Amino acid sequence: MADDDSGQQTGNNAAKAAAWMLDLVAKLVDRFGWPGAFVILGYAFIERNATPAQKQRMIDTFVFGDGLDGAYPLIALGIAGLMIFLAQREIYARRQRVMQHEIDRLASWKSAHQQNVLPVDLNHTGP
Repeated sequence: MADDDSGQQTGNNAAKAAAWMLDLVAKLVDRFGWPGAFVILGYAFIERNATPAQKQRMIDTFVFGDGLDGAYPLIALGIAGLMIFLAQREIYARRQRVMQHEIDRLASWKSAHQQNVLPVDLNHTGP
């Protein structure tokens, strides 16, 4: 019985950790956008997990361009940029849908409220 409790507690801790991580990513994306969140999370991952030699190699490769031949860097940057662009476009479209829904809701409420207060029937031009 104790094994079941410890397994359930471990599952709860994992779920809490996952929820915390997703909340952190959502806050970063909301505050800095997808590009900023990507840079911040990438920096944190590299700072925590890379050895000094790996960090130096990344600086040499990506800042100074040592050892890069051909179109690989341009292709990688193009794909990353396209993915970030599409993700950011989706976020803005979602926000716009929410705002439009709220505008429509307020317009309907205002029309209904005005109609209830006035003794005459109002002509509405909207749907």
